[in-house]
Amino acid sequence: MRSPSITCLTVGCALVAPLGCAVMAQSPAGPELVLDINAVPTQANPPSSPDGFVRLGTTILCAASADGLGRELWAIDAGASEARLVADLWPGPASGAPLWITVHAGAVWFSADDGTHGRELWRSDGTPAGTALVADLEPGSASGAPRDLLPLGDWLVFGAATSATGDELWRSDGTAAGTAPIVDLVPGPQGSGPGYFAPSGGELWFRARTPAGLDGIYATDGTAAGTRLVHTFGSIEALAWANRWLLIAADDGTHGVELWRSDGTPGSAMLVFDCNPGAAHARPDDITTFAGGAVFVADDGVHGREPWVTDGTPTGTRLLADVRPGPAAADARLPIAVGARVVFVADDGTHGREPWVTDGTPSYTGLLADLAPGPTSGGPVDRPALLADGRAIFRGYHPSEGYEPWVTDGTGAGTALLDAVRPGNLSSGAWAFTRVGDVVAFAADDGVHGSEPWVTDGTLPNTRLLVDLYRPAPPTGDGAVDRLVDVDGVAWFAASDGVHGVEPWRSDGTAAGTWMIADLAPGAADSDPANFAVVGRRVFFDARLTSTTWWLWCSDGTPAGTIPLRAIGSSPRSLLGVALGDRYVFPAYDNGTGVELYVSDGTPAGTTLLVDLLPGAAGFVSSLVRVGSLAFGVGSDRQLHVSDGTAAGTATVPRNLGGSFHALAACRGRAVVSTGDHGELLWASDGSAADTVLIRSFAIGSGQLVASQGRVFLQAADGASGYELWVTDGSAAGTSSLAAISPLASAAVDRPLAAFRAGVLFQGRTATTGTEPWFSDGTPAGTVALGDLEPGATGSVPYAFTAAGTRHAYFSAWTSAVGRELWETDGTAAGTRLVADLRPGSETLGPRALVHSGGRLLFAADDGVHGYEPWRLDVGASAQCMGVGHGNSTPPTLRADDPVLGTLGWLRLGDVPPRCVGLVMLGLRSPRIELGSTLEIWVDLGQGIVLVDVATPPAGGGALLPLPIPNDPVLAGLPLAAQALYGPTGRPPLAIDASNGAWLWLGR
Repeated sequence: MRSPSITCLTVGCALVAPLGCAVMAQSPAGPELVLDINAVPTQANPPSSPDGFVRLGTTILCAASADGLGRELWAIDAGASEARLVADLWPGPASGAPLWITVHAGAVWFSADDGTHGRELWRSDGTPAGTALVADLEPGSASGAPRDLLPLGDWLVFGAATSATGDELWRSDGTAAGTAPIVDLVPGPQGSGPGYFAPSGGELWFRARTPAGLDGIYATDGTAAGTRLVHTFGSIEALAWANRWLLIAADDGTHGVELWRSDGTPGSAMLVFDCNPGAAHARPDDITTFAGGAVFVADDGVHGREPWVTDGTPTGTRLLADVRPGPAAADARLPIAVGARVVFVADDGTHGREPWVTDGTPSYTGLLADLAPGPTSGGPVDRPALLADGRAIFRGYHPSEGYEPWVTDGTGAGTALLDAVRPGNLSSGAWAFTRVGDVVAFAADDGVHGSEPWVTDGTLPNTRLLVDLYRPAPPTGDGAVDRLVDVDGVAWFAASDGVHGVEPWRSDGTAAGTWMIADLAPGAADSDPANFAVVGRRVFFDARLTSTTWWLWCSDGTPAGTIPLRAIGSSPRSLLGVALGDRYVFPAYDNGTGVELYVSDGTPAGTTLLVDLLPGAAGFVSSLVRVGSLAFGVGSDRQLHVSDGTAAGTATVPRNLGGSFHALAACRGRAVVSTGDHGELLWASDGSAADTVLIRSFAIGSGQLVASQGRVFLQAADGASGYELWVTDGSAAGTSSLAAISPLASAAVDRPLAAFRAGVLFQGRTATTGTEPWFSDGTPAGTVALGDLEPGATGSVPYAFTAAGTRHAYFSAWTSAVGRELWETDGTAAGTRLVADLRPGSETLGPRALVHSGGRLLFAADDGVHGYEPWRLDVGASAQCMGVGHGNSTPPTLRADDPVLGTLGWLRLGDVPPRCVGLVMLGLRSPRIELGSTLEIWVDLGQGIVLVDVATPPAGGGALLPLPIPNDPVLAGLPLAAQALYGPTGRPPLAIDASNGAWLWLGR
């Protein structure tokens, strides 16, 4: 092999003379606000959106969101209207997200995630000191996910799932030692899946799977000895006690799902009534007890889903009313007993969905009130709650008032609007009605405070805002800047200027170069753009045209050049596409085909279905990863699907991957795939069945794979120890653990792992330091902590790791001294430091959505004055790749070290085609010059350039090129571009293949 010629890279004069005029002034060292995008003054507060209200003594507790804290547990003194944070369960802006908040034994119990133990069982007396984790059901950062918390005698019982027991019924006395499964009904990890809980007479009745695979009705007093199987059915869909009967919606294999009853003793189950005769299903549900028996909703096959009544006997079971005459369903829902009557919601085809009432007789079953006169639906559209005086409160709609709280006593005259919380027709959106003591708490937005907790006793004078949990609004509006991505040196992102809603924006890091690309959802509506992907000179992304429908868009960065291509479903955020040449291959939803692979050339006519891989509307193809010239994805058939962007080149790899899709990454010309339903299976594939192999299985996986220069890193537990960091080269032999430091394995956190140099930055945890930043070069010895930023067991909980070249990376971390702020690291503990305290003090609202773009770090941050807006930090010397190369199935690659003045830098060439010779161009960056559909030149050919000739061996490969950088201060800040060209290849245009471009920002 001939060595590269480097004589022309003694560039002391070669760079200064032709390029000196382009030298740029150095910017200040600290972060700078790029632009206050939303400078509109506002007095409106963000919403805390409270729910899960309970009462403990004189205090109301709930889950709510607040500035810099995420969603956590709050306590409100109802008399003084004062609120306090009970505990920041997951420190910083991440959310502990309390669920299933339940009062038992003088305490509040709930499930929550502290960012360390996963979602587990917690207990609180309403004070910070009295709030603690009860038990880590699934040790480590995996979740036992307690649900359906219910008091039963001295115990709290709940459903939870662990890898050892599966989903079973548990109990707790408030201690870790006293928290355990009551009985393992289906031994092993499969679990019995308990549900449909119905407490009665000191016992809990529930549905669970039996070891034989049937649905069983069980009763328990909270002990293993007191847990018994009462009845079995093919399937059970509802349970409820009504007077002395246990009513059951079940399928016995003969009558379909129908209404049964039991007195609670084995063998007492009998069919009450075959509402839909024969094997057809009536599917009774919403069973609601009242003085006359029970009202439920069922479909008899003739009248649609309508209200029925039963006293537990065949003769006492009958259709109450054909609310919507004929086979069309009234779709009756949400029944609630109000005194001696039951109020429910139904649509008679004339009045819309409105409240109806029955006393259990057909003659007294009718429309209660037409809240929104005519065919417009008045609701209610939220689960109602009973007031202390026996009336019900619910959310209803009137055209002149919007959605507001209403009350009813079960009569038309006693049904009325309670309060127009938000005057006019804009709606307060009242919801989450919950009885707490003598009042009902609910969430509502009065147009001033955001969605906050309110209380009412059912009278207008005593309907009031309880407290404003969220902080006062900043002097100017929040730009809501988020989802920053680099588009060839320019950042694209989502933001709102306070006038147009959340729309696509772009920024080059200057105020003049920051603007809204297009107002896709005109006016104040949000298009909410995301998933930006660069394909040639265009950017594809998804955004909304309506509140429920997303479209795929294509843009050249101008309003006129931003066009909708096709509807892609109602929730496409997890469906990522890839660029293949000049086309975009992506998953999208269609009513007839389900989620399948589509391809687009950037025009509506050229956006078409590739092939229906999974026939029928239920099929699902996951997000894609690019490997060379192919796109890989996993389907709901648990098989790998591969496409080159054409119908003929789209196929299914006939190999079952053993579970549902978790993640994909590219590694050395192959796809690495993680799948699994219980645990995680790691696969590697080149797109053929013969070379689709299982690399390793894990007991628990994090569902995240990060590729870094020919290797893939992941977090997993092999069953012998807790979570560890692992690395693989795509082979079983090349897969190994690196360090037993229990990294946090929450894929919901923004980049808990990220590529840096030839390794990864990640969250690691030890018992003494808590969760802190770590770096690994792919070896056990090179896996090291980057410091104990917040001493103690909690740690700084870092995330959003973002490499800015090869010398530095940035991340968000929390300390008690400064709150959550921006940090920098060079991959060592000594080189890890706080960049700046953008929001002085210990408030925790920190930077997010970091991206390295155009030689700068751009990120979103809230300094307490401007709201979340774009910020920039000039990082000095850095290198950044642009484009994807052209021609070869695995395009030639070009990477560069950060070019530091006075040092020897390096250009790295890889994947060079065999029997080719080439050259590397180095000069000023050019606006892209297109040669053909996908070949682009990044170096300005009109300026002075430096050429390096490169010869490669017959087998192909690459080269390492030295790049001496003069120690001349006049060069500081100079941006250069480099690109490699190879030939002859026989491929047009010019029989030349091009690498990607590399941008070099010279610095100290």
